[in-house]
Amino acid sequence: MDINKKEILTNKYHLEAYQNYLIEQDKSIQTIDTYIRNCLFFFEWLVESNGDLSYDQLTIIDIKDYKSFMLNNKQSKPSSVNIAINSIKSLINFYYHNGYIDKNIAEHIKTMKAKGNPKAKDISDATFNKLKREIYRRGYKMHIIYFEILKLGLRVSEIKNLRIEDIEINPIRGGYMTIVGKGDAYRRLPLSNDLISALKEYLPIRSKIPTNSNSLLISERKQSFSRTGLYKILKSYSNRINAFDDNGQPINISPHMIRHVTARKLLEKNDPILVAKILGHSSVQLLLDYYINITDDRIKDALDRL
Repeated sequence: MDINKKEILTNKYHLEAYQNYLIEQDKSIQTIDTYIRNCLFFFEWLVESNGDLSYDQLTIIDIKDYKSFMLNNKQSKPSSVNIAINSIKSLINFYYHNGYIDKNIAEHIKTMKAKGNPKAKDISDATFNKLKREIYRRGYKMHIIYFEILKLGLRVSEIKNLRIEDIEINPIRGGYMTIVGKGDAYRRLPLSNDLISALKEYLPIRSKIPTNSNSLLISERKQSFSRTGLYKILKSYSNRINAFDDNGQPINISPHMIRHVTARKLLEKNDPILVAKILGHSSVQLLLDYYINITDDRIKDALDRL
């Protein structure tokens, strides 16, 4: 889209005021850019398809037709369509709540739902890698430790209860972590090389923090982290990397989503019994039912390899 057309559409449809509204809503820069860009594409299509319509002439049919255009003409992925629809719905909400229009025409517009049985919420490998890069780029040593522990597949309750004495680093045997899981069940896990390296930098800093807590991870208030505090760390990074789910909705990455990525990657190459032991699952069947998504493509591939 050329600069002149962008400026005309921005002025005509009050997109600068909408952008300020998103800033006031504390949306991330990436989310704002995504919403504005999708609204511009929508209005470009609208003008070309329906003539010089103003914002107060929009109808629910226009939004549905654009959704159809993206799917059938542009061959857009459902996730891209959902991001576009959510962008438009957000703009319509802005129009409605600020008195530009009298009726919220997008209120009942639905996004596309992914088919299949309910499974543990996951994030894509691309989103996972973006999260990892951003955490390491920011360089907060405690956040790096937190992320590397999440990669071991620990539950947030298990991370919250980790103590300094639960960590063992030996120059010969390597590193180990003792974890108290569900039902007070203990398990002992070897540490990854990345986590050992991060711990060697973090533990000397941790030892100098003035606190009565022996928790491995300490908040800015020099106290043990609450579950909410651990969730908020990932939420802040979710906003920084502009994380979306498969339905195009902005998401807050949770500790359990990282646990799911670990489970999925481990199950791709390892025996389920081993994976259950790593994750602290008492039932292998429960592990498979919850974390494995058996698609038609996987079934066909398995049959073709017979």
